[in-house]
Amino acid sequence: MTPRGKRILGKSTVVTIIAVVATFGLSFTARLGLQMPIDWLSWVECTVIPILIGMPVSAFIFPGGNDSGNM
Repeated sequence: MTPRGKRILGKSTVVTIIAVVATFGLSFTARLGLQMPIDWLSWVECTVIPILIGMPVSAFIFPGGNDSGNM
């Protein structure tokens, strides 16, 4: 993998981890506030959805940054 690819993967991973943590916080706060149970599906949703959506989107967005000169 090229250094540029490693940078993109690193940035995408950081953004995805932040998205997973934020999703857990928002989802569980809403569920507890509405007195809804937190079951196994809640954990799967909060983990899998940000990874499946966040990784490809952020990997697509980050190459357009400083490397190409366009902002």
